[in-house]
Amino acid sequence: MNIGVIMESNPFHLGHQYLFDQIKEKFNPECLTIITSTSFNMRGDISPVNKFNKTKYILTAGANIVIELPTFYAVQSANIFGYYAVKSLSAINVTDIVCGCENDNIDSIKTLLKITETKENQDILKELLKEKKLSYKVACSKALEKLNINVKLIELYNSPNATLAISYLKAINLINPNINLHLIKRYKVDYDSLDEIDNYASATSLRYKILNNENIESNIPFRQEFIDLNKATNNYFELIKYQLLLNNDKITYNSEGILNYIIKNANWNADFETFINSLCNKRYTKSRIKRTILHSLINQNISFNQSETYLRLLGFDEIGIKYISSLPRNIKNNIFSSAKELNNDLLKPVLEYELKTTKLFDIISNTDQFIKEYQLPIRKE
Repeated sequence: MNIGVIMESNPFHLGHQYLFDQIKEKFNPECLTIITSTSFNMRGDISPVNKFNKTKYILTAGANIVIELPTFYAVQSANIFGYYAVKSLSAINVTDIVCGCENDNIDSIKTLLKITETKENQDILKELLKEKKLSYKVACSKALEKLNINVKLIELYNSPNATLAISYLKAINLINPNINLHLIKRYKVDYDSLDEIDNYASATSLRYKILNNENIESNIPFRQEFIDLNKATNNYFELIKYQLLLNNDKITYNSEGILNYIIKNANWNADFETFINSLCNKRYTKSRIKRTILHSLINQNISFNQSETYLRLLGFDEIGIKYISSLPRNIKNNIFSSAKELNNDLLKPVLEYELKTTKLFDIISNTDQFIKEYQLPIRKE
């Protein structure tokens, strides 16, 4: 059994270690492959850890292989995030995918996916999106209400990890139905809870602590090196203001005129969090706003390519390299690590986007990590 896990590790905490330990206890995998976002997470937040240290920490925690979910695919809606993560894991021959979830009943996830894909639900959703200025997620929830779906199922649908689990299952059905999806119930605290129980805290809670220079050593399984997230956020905000206020006519990423909305309605004289909160409404969530802003800063005209698979190796241990060596030649030929190794012209824009993101991360965090893009992969001895 070769297991894949999709995670962000921003930062790697006790809940992540619990997931790894449960996977090894329940499944005893031959190889554990992690695909991770890099300098920014799915919601558009800055990672408190640079991607190279993140790789080391994931390997330290027990992973055998770490591969990259590049920023262009990672900082997207759940469906896009899930599709490209599953696509890469399938390409490296994982047999099973495991994810943490608010509910470990896989049948509930299968039921929700089946309902949301019915024509009746899709028709109701279209009408809600047309008639009311709602975010896609809220419209989906209201569509389920109109179908008189069980309240507990709707609550599960609105849970962040369940949303991701549904997107993973949907992607598996499209890409490789032979992959099995397993759920492990989250331990102690919910996805974005600000509560702390027995030193278990969510990544959201820990990022707030890091932002406020609080010590989180009791919440993580081993010592980690974090950037000054407060300074990085302030630097990031300065770049945002420059880009949006002075160069907004040149920005290519402006779907549905959302950047025009941001420029006209933002509270520019506040801190970054207040700035984001000033833009949220029934149609635009915090995550949507932050994702749009990040893509506007990178400002590279790029499109999704479902025919090609981005398979970049960030790190491995002895078990991982043996597994990679055992793969068929056609798969090994698609794997690359250093930025100079990619030969697929169709995927070069995705890599270029990733390199720009690393440069952006260096600028806002006052670090110098970019050279490591040409020194990968990281090997755990």
